[in-house]
Amino acid sequence: MTAIPGVKASGRDFAMGILTTGVFLVAAILLGRFSTALELILPAPMVYYRAVYGRFSAVMILAGAAAFVALFGADYVAGEEVVTYASILSLGIIIQECLEKGLSLEKTTVYSLVGFILIWGAALTLVQGDSLQYEAQGQEEFQRFEELVASIQGPEFLKQIQSELSQEQRQSLIRAIKRVYLGAVLASVMLIAWLNIWFARLIYLRMGWPYPDYVPFREWKAPDHLVWVAIACMGGLIFFQGTAINDMALIVGILVMAVYMLNGLAIVLFQMNKFRIPGPQQILIICVVYVIAWPIAMLMLAGLGLFDLWADYRKLQKKGFAEDDNEGDIN
Repeated sequence: MTAIPGVKASGRDFAMGILTTGVFLVAAILLGRFSTALELILPAPMVYYRAVYGRFSAVMILAGAAAFVALFGADYVAGEEVVTYASILSLGIIIQECLEKGLSLEKTTVYSLVGFILIWGAALTLVQGDSLQYEAQGQEEFQRFEELVASIQGPEFLKQIQSELSQEQRQSLIRAIKRVYLGAVLASVMLIAWLNIWFARLIYLRMGWPYPDYVPFREWKAPDHLVWVAIACMGGLIFFQGTAINDMALIVGILVMAVYMLNGLAIVLFQMNKFRIPGPQQILIICVVYVIAWPIAMLMLAGLGLFDLWADYRKLQKKGFAEDDNEGDIN
């Protein structure tokens, strides 16, 4: 099924799709080493190709772009980077599949995350043949952490810390970093999928296609029962240290925090609409904050989203709007 029945990709369409997607992929990989801004819209081209040309053509364009980058960009990008970013690109195809089937916003996000995990894991296995890259990731991140400490406190301070850490403590830290790294990757993918569901709306509106009747992002609220998942994760972190349950609790906890961050972002968008800030400026503000203060902004938004569970802040605001004729019509 395609959004435009009867439209088929010609050879020229394939070539242009592979070329533009390949350039977009290379730019995302190279810029991703310094900033994650381009990752936010990385799946958007595949939403368009899947909608216009259909499933098979979109998959062929994605595979062709990944192969093109892997063959001709081997001197600049690693195979694992191509796999990871191509897997993020595939979110666009998954999102479009869910939109065509009329799935809910939450199901579309979950299916996108699960699809990424399956594609990413399978592709890494084919490229590497084992899990050595993931096992080495914790060591690499730990070395980066040591370099950061040395740059801030000086090399002598780092040597003192290294001398006080036993091998067992060092391995424990590396193991924790691996868990946080995996959780952060999955949380980032979930956020990217969520945002591209809304970017897809812009494509739909521009092309004149019917878009699912989702609640406006600014009015979306995290499910109330999610707080019990957060409590369970805290229990797993406290009472099951050193076990697989503890590992799973940390990863799921990071994902839950990302959901509350989305809830907090919805509140921010609600306030932006209150002050009638145009949509393009809203996107610009979000991207700038994302690039400049991503970790701090995520924690603040997650706290705001969790607080909204009890305060129901936007409901109070809407009540205030209803009492004010001048503020009653907020788009």
